[in-house]
Amino acid sequence: MAARKSKVAMSKKVTTPSSKSKPMEPTTSAGKAEAAREVKKEAEAAAPIAPIAEGAVKHISFNKIDLDDTTFMFRAALRTGPLQEHISKHGQQVPIVVRRIEGTQRYQLISGFRRVTAIKALGWPTVAAIIRNDLDDDAQAFVASVTENSSRKTYSDIDRALVIRAYRKRGQGQLEIGKMLGLTSDRQVRKVESLLDLPQSVQTAIDDQDVPFSASHAVILKQRSATVEDLKWSDWPGRVVKEKMTVSQLKRALNAAYDQQKSSGFVSLFRADLTDRSKGVFRLQPTKIEVGRLNQDERAKLTQELELILAALKG
Repeated sequence: MAARKSKVAMSKKVTTPSSKSKPMEPTTSAGKAEAAREVKKEAEAAAPIAPIAEGAVKHISFNKIDLDDTTFMFRAALRTGPLQEHISKHGQQVPIVVRRIEGTQRYQLISGFRRVTAIKALGWPTVAAIIRNDLDDDAQAFVASVTENSSRKTYSDIDRALVIRAYRKRGQGQLEIGKMLGLTSDRQVRKVESLLDLPQSVQTAIDDQDVPFSASHAVILKQRSATVEDLKWSDWPGRVVKEKMTVSQLKRALNAAYDQQKSSGFVSLFRADLTDRSKGVFRLQPTKIEVGRLNQDERAKLTQELELILAALKG
């Protein structure tokens, strides 16, 4: 028998216009803009945390949830420190979402892996859950999981990339997944998914919301890797964080680090056929030297040859 359905009231109580005096209408453009911003803030504050579908809500024990089933866990990492502290102080504000495993009295977790992990770590015996009786197949459950997390903006860019890849494996197109994740074009979808092709150290840095290394930083590194064969991927996230680099600063740092490795075309100051060092005779090449374009090997070569001339002058 299907469980009785009930709605979860998750929005704040909103004071109606009739319950208080009407504010004075702003007359200036700046005043109207400010008023519009305030209205938007109030609307956002009054809105539900996430558009969760109707379903039976109850507290269920952890032993009734298959915690080993991560079918719908599109997370690079379950970071729960701040969330656990918040739940400890304020309680569980948003129920998890589960569906009954057919033929059993246990449940499959659809959304809320971080909440479950945090609450279980607190030692609480049960977790508040919305039991969805309308998710008859995996496609519906997939959409429910992604929609719930996307609406609350809990996905990192790496998480979104994992969602896209999982959706593709199900044979779905870019347009549908783009809409669910708020991506407006196929190019954006491909760009986000391509983050999973980056080295693991870079993915980890992107996914860590406590460090100032973004997907935009990673894209710059990826573009640079096309022209630099020995790009040291693992060095750059730490340097970006340590030096608090913006994307523009990262570009300049990459230019400074790797443009020096390009050859400027410098070979030697001397014409080998007309130079006799033993006699102190040096015939110079008619060459232009741009010191700023010399790589390290070229600088060492030029320094050595200049020292030969200086040594001959002193001798």
